[in-house]
Amino acid sequence: MTRSPKHDGPYPDRDIDCQEAIERGFQDLMENVMAAGWTAFEIAEAIESLAMADRLAREDVAAVDAQIEIGRVLASRRKA
Repeated sequence: MTRSPKHDGPYPDRDIDCQEAIERGFQDLMENVMAAGWTAFEIAEAIESLAMADRLAREDVAAVDAQIEIGRVLASRRKA
């Protein structure tokens, strides 16, 4: 079971709390993938690449969502 943040919204050391919350799962992942024959360095690089791809995809979705909202606002103003 993954621990939830200590508080809602931003707070000091929230990033550290998140790291601590996922650490056990991360260690399990590392052990499982290393047991399959991959090196710790290879796994770390793969995780870094996946994390960056996920972040970029989420930023792209947020940008598209913002553009859609702008379009909605402009369209509603034209109707008014």
